[in-house]
Amino acid sequence: MANSFKNFCLGLKYKLWKENQKKVDFGTPTFTEDFHNPGYLVLDRNPYNDDMITLKENVQVIDGKLLLHAKYENRDFSSWWGTAKKIWSIGYIEYVNHAFPFGIWTVKCRLPDDKDAWPAIWLLRKRHPEHETKIDLGNAQREENNQLFLPEWTNQRVDLNWYIWYDQEIVGFISGLDKPGKKITVDNPIPEPEGRRIYVSPDHITPEVDFMEIIRGKIQHTIHYGYSNQVYRTQAWKAKRGKPDIKKEYEFAVELSTAGYKFYIDRVLTAVFRDKKAITSAGAYLIINNAKHRRVTSGENSVFEISEVKFYGKPL
Repeated sequence: MANSFKNFCLGLKYKLWKENQKKVDFGTPTFTEDFHNPGYLVLDRNPYNDDMITLKENVQVIDGKLLLHAKYENRDFSSWWGTAKKIWSIGYIEYVNHAFPFGIWTVKCRLPDDKDAWPAIWLLRKRHPEHETKIDLGNAQREENNQLFLPEWTNQRVDLNWYIWYDQEIVGFISGLDKPGKKITVDNPIPEPEGRRIYVSPDHITPEVDFMEIIRGKIQHTIHYGYSNQVYRTQAWKAKRGKPDIKKEYEFAVELSTAGYKFYIDRVLTAVFRDKKAITSAGAYLIINNAKHRRVTSGENSVFEISEVKFYGKPL
């Protein structure tokens, strides 16, 4: 009884919250793509995730609508998520001509009429060395062509895959550590330090920002992080209670700022992710795909329909 009353109150609170939400005015777009001439958007990625199939023929444009097909393929395959006998190919596009560090991306689309579809709209940022996190390790001697001896190195944190800097110049990545011996191995031959200061900084593997993906039949906002040897994932959902409405056209959006990310569905704010590692100078590329979960072994073609993409630039 207590749980039922609690759920009723939460449901009422959600309903009142939703009714009081106001649609956000994003302003004037920097550019608009309505897919009447999108040939430059299609990037042939084959293979994608090892043996998963990404082919140009899975991307189709009809009457200004971009159609991403996920088609059944009867063959053996292997990928990052394991092995299976059959897989669905993937419709996939990538914006390679526009890379913006901050602003709002919006995508108008209709979701696939398919419970096993895995459509997603996401951003990837460029890889980015973090100048502001440089750690001074002092002077160094080169013992071999790819090894440094650092007599001043004490207890500062250093990890594999971090950048190695000679003053303001990046000379490689850390591939080996010998902290007791105060030695660092670099992944390639390096020049003599010549009395310059040696610094290290994290190799920022930039986040994948999914401002729409369907997981277990629900609309979700997802961020996947890779940060040196740390990998973690943050999720926020739901745009609405229950399953997505396949009969309506949605507008999904994400706002990138120095503080993190804001997510919108139909101009209503649905989630906010604060991010201390937000990048201010690395451009972000938009990627849209439609796929199938690997458990699917037969069925009809799945179609993800996109009608418009916009970007709204925002000043810092």
